Amino acid sequence: MNYRLPTPFTELLITFSVVLCCASARASDIECNATQQPAERVICDHAILDNEYDDIYEQQQKLLSSGKVTSDLIANWTAERNACTDVHCVDGVFSKWKSLVLAVEAGQTVANVEQTADSHISTAPETNAPGAESNAAMAVEPQATASAPENSLQQASGHDAVSVPPTTSGHSTFDAVMGFVVICTLILIPVALYRFAASFANRCDSCGKRGAGKLTKKKVVDRRTETEIRTEKERTYDPQTNQVKSIREKKIPVLVTKTTYRKHYQCKFCKNCWTVLSEG
Repeated sequence: MNYRLPTPFTELLITFSVVLCCASARASDIECNATQQPAERVICDHAILDNEYDDIYEQQQKLLSSGKVTSDLIANWTAERNACTDVHCVDGVFSKWKSLVLAVEAGQTVANVEQTADSHISTAPETNAPGAESNAAMAVEPQATASAPENSLQQASGHDAVSVPPTTSGHSTFDAVMGFVVICTLILIPVALYRFAASFANRCDSCGKRGAGKLTKKKVVDRRTETEIRTEKERTYDPQTNQVKSIREKKIPVLVTKTTYRKHYQCKFCKNCWTVLSEG
């Protein structure tokens, strides 16, 4: 049975496919290829929501394993997410999760976080009733106005104010993955091109396969010393300012030793032998 080595282009395609597969690995519980759940389909069909949910799911697993949130809280949030049927609703549920994460990072207990989540859910406006959006906006505006003096007092006292760290965007993970893919591609393409060019030098004239030549022997057939003329730049400096006054080129003879080799190759497939002269 004849075994054929993969060509450099084949190796490049295989390596690039592996990199893309690694880059497309999802840290999520949603199977976008099979799900028909309305909320999950909205997330999968919008790249921004999809990337943002990957970050949310990863946060949930970390907070759950550290005991900062309970499985019931995550289950209630997931149920609220699954009740959505459009982008606006899903985006609101995602914003609600970010508020819960900020509460956890501020040092609140599990009970307080669950109470915060329940208050978010209980105070959510009914968007199905006609005119609910306008009524909700009218209700929120006085509440925000009333809470403004209270917030200013908290900032003035400096006792209850909590510094909130900025939330990371859902694009951060995606940008990091794409940067990794670009770097790998820029490294692999020159390597593949070099190997592709080298394969022509080791091409067997008998079977015609590239990269088939295996170096079996290398012998020196000639060694000589030659004189090469190299050009160097000579600078003239002003003695007062110590700045470069003029630059001129100066030719200098240099002795160089050149060696000629006779390289013996043998084909890995048809066992054909040939020789090549090269200088080194």
